[in-house]
Amino acid sequence: MRIVHGIDSLSKPGGILTYVATISDILQRNGHDVWNISTALGQGTEMLEESAIRWVDRFEDLPDEIDMFFAHDAPMSYAMLEKRPDVPQMFFWHSSYFDFNVNPQISDACARIVALWPSSFRRIDGLAEKPKTLSLTQPVDLTRFRVQKPINQRARTVVALSNYLHGERLRVAERACELAGLEFRLVGSGGEGVSMHPQDAINDADIVFGKGRVIVEAMACGRAAYVYDVFGADGWVTPETYERLSDVNFAGSANAVNPSAEDLAADLAGYSSSMGEANAAIAANMHSASTHTTALVRAAEEVLAEGSRPPVRPDAYELQRLVRIAWRHESEAFNAKKRMIDESLRRGDAEWELEKSQAEVARLQSDLTALRRSPSWRITAPLRAIRRIGR
Repeated sequence: MRIVHGIDSLSKPGGILTYVATISDILQRNGHDVWNISTALGQGTEMLEESAIRWVDRFEDLPDEIDMFFAHDAPMSYAMLEKRPDVPQMFFWHSSYFDFNVNPQISDACARIVALWPSSFRRIDGLAEKPKTLSLTQPVDLTRFRVQKPINQRARTVVALSNYLHGERLRVAERACELAGLEFRLVGSGGEGVSMHPQDAINDADIVFGKGRVIVEAMACGRAAYVYDVFGADGWVTPETYERLSDVNFAGSANAVNPSAEDLAADLAGYSSSMGEANAAIAANMHSASTHTTALVRAAEEVLAEGSRPPVRPDAYELQRLVRIAWRHESEAFNAKKRMIDESLRRGDAEWELEKSQAEVARLQSDLTALRRSPSWRITAPLRAIRRIGR
């Protein structure tokens, strides 16, 4: 089967790109002809090239004959509908929050939706156009993400893998690890930089902080996994908490807590090296990329067996809907920019007033220094001393 993945950006590694690279590699190893197309290239292409996965940045460079298109965001789905309306699509639901990740609301545009965690159905069920949905879990390549060395009986190192962790949440994590006597590392755009081989950083840790795919990858590497990121903190992944936390894709929204450094340090004291073995077993059973890819192939074969689909026509209502949504976001962005400008002006005025006050203080200080050095000040010094005694 010739399959083309469409992803809007390969500018840098991230969860969606990792998913695409993982699935593409296994499909290719299983004999399928796999291509990737993206209109924004960058560091992410290195991840594909490591596995000898082909990518192009123009639809004209794709083969003439394509069996299935795997769309990983709305822009690429619309683009494929325009360029190759004859090719059936499966749409991968990577987020239930951003409209960027919602399948086109056009009848027959997509043959299937692939949902990667249960709670995404809360929005999928409310869509006007919702094709048959295949429910799967986040896949991990168990040959890449595996135990390279055992974790310590007593935890020594915490590694946070995140491109988002910053500010107060980051300071809380750092302080908590300090209180708990643990070394803390941040691997990501705000720390040591984005890693093309996160499995190595994970295996250097006893405890891994993160969300989403990071948690699944940490589990596969036999690490103690703790859901903690700028978006929320849900705590330890254990056989008892796994189902509840995986339901929301380990996003930190199951408990919606915001622990203090002291609370987080106390929670970290619950570490046990047995967590690693339990997590590895769950990952192997629930998140095998090979099992996941087999399910995708079966779904694609079902779609192809259904035969040709009716031509997809432009939908005037869909264009209106997208314009209304874009206008709302543009309005929000305009208002946010205006607030930033107003705040900048207020800050500028305050800084100007501060500068004037500081200049006035400097002038008065200079006058006072000059006065104290004057002959009259020295002559009247005894009188001032007598006056102070009299008080």
